[in-house]
Amino acid sequence: MKAYLRERPWIWVVVAFVLLFSAWTTLFTIALKNQPEKVPLVEMGDRSVKS
Repeated sequence: MKAYLRERPWIWVVVAFVLLFSAWTTLFTIALKNQPEKVPLVEMGDRSVKS
C-alpha cells in the first residue's frame, strides 16, 4: 500500500483538495445557519422616526 501511494503522489493532491473543499463547505454552512439578526438602520437625516 505504501509503495502504491509513493508511486502516485497526485493522489495526495486530490485528497488535500477534497479535504479543503469539505472544510470550506462546512465553514460556509455553519456561517449561513448562524447569521446575526438583521437590524434596520436609520439614516441621520431621516425624520420619519421620532426619538
